[in-house]
This record gives sequence, structure tokens and C-alpha cells, in this order.
Amino acid sequence: MIRTVKLENYLPLYIQEYREMWKLMQAENPEFQLANNETEKIKNNLFIETCDEKGISRFESIMGIFPLDTDTLESRISRVLTRWNEKLPYTYFYLLSKLNSLCGVNNYEIVKRFNKYEMDITTHLELSGQVEELDYLLNSVIPANILLKVNNKVNIETKGESNIATGLVFCNSFSLSDNFKEDFIANTEDCFAGAVINTIKINITDNFNDNINIIGNSNIGSILSVCENLVIGKE
Repeated sequence: MIRTVKLENYLPLYIQEYREMWKLMQAENPEFQLANNETEKIKNNLFIETCDEKGISRFESIMGIFPLDTDTLESRISRVLTRWNEKLPYTYFYLLSKLNSLCGVNNYEIVKRFNKYEMDITTHLELSGQVEELDYLLNSVIPANILLKVNNKVNIETKGESNIATGLVFCNSFSLSDNFKEDFIANTEDCFAGAVINTIKINITDNFNDNINIIGNSNIGSILSVCENLVIGKE
């Protein structure tokens, strides 16, 4: 943890009363803060799990690892941890310890059938480069006479809402008559939506008798919107 440097706090109490000394210490704080930050980075880069990109590149150079352009810092750290402290002979318990390091403790499933020389491994790796590192690990540890089946399953949980509508859309009706009588019924039931939208009706008549019934039943909405009625004639 990088601490904030305040040199004025280290002055003797009788000197802290003098403004000149107080300002002098505050002026030197940025330089000492810079030195403290660099010291903290050096300490963090001594350990794989707390490395920055400069520090992890040093471990990769030691182990002969060449990172990909798509690798993140987390995936590079995971790869180095997997290959670090490799030792012979490789045993089943050693395999478990390496899988714990790569995948997380017990974040994988193994079905072993050693009497048939078979083994199934299911992992849940999400970081870039981890699948390739798993392939390297298994090729290094698993004996050649074992039939190995490996699956990597990523569990993704998504949440969202989707609004879907059904209805009567853009219905235009033009009538020319001297004796107009019409019953117009729109009846809809839908689990998403039922609606009459953007309806335009134009009638030219001297005897207008028009009944419009709209019935809707929906869990989301049923609505009559943007409805225009133009009448030219006598009622």
C-alpha cells in the first residue's frame, strides 16, 4: 500500500510553529512521494501476484514465456503462476495443485477412469490466454497413455427486458358514399402487447353513422395512439 508522504509531521513540535519550516517540508513532499512510490513498485514486483506489466515481463523473460498482444495483466500473471515451481515427478495431486492455481480452488471438475486409462476435465476459464495455458499444463503433466477429454465451459448470466408489440399498424380507410354505415371492431389479446397505432380514417358522406370498438387485453400494454378522423359531409 502506497502511503502519503508528509514530511512536516516529522518536525519537532517546537519547529512546527514556524511557517517557514512548515512550507519548506511541504515543498519537498512531492520528491519524497515519488521516491516512495517507486520503492513500493519495486517491492510489489518481487512477487508474481502483485506485479505490474514491467515486473511480470521480467518473470516471463526468466521462464521463456512470450505473451500475446491480446493478453491482459491478469492472464499473464496466471500463466506465470501456473509454470512457476514446476517439479518432477508429476502426480495426480500435483495436477490438482496446478489446476487450483490456474482455475481457482475446486473451480473445475475431474472424472477419472484410470482402469480404462481415461480422464475427463471440465474447466471454467474466462481470461484471455488461460485455455492455451491449460493446454500447455495438460500436455506437460498428463502421461501419453491417458485418453484425455477437456471441456471449457463459461457460465454467463444475463439479465434484461425486451418489449415486443403486436397490433394493427398504418391502417388507412377512404370511403366515398351518400349512405355510410360501418362497424369497425379491433379485438386483440396478446401476452406482450395489443394496439392500434397510427390509424387514419377519412370519410366523405352526407349520412355518417360509424361505430368503432377497440378491445385489448395485454400484460404490457394496449393503447390507441395517433388516431386521426376527418369527416366531410352531413351527419
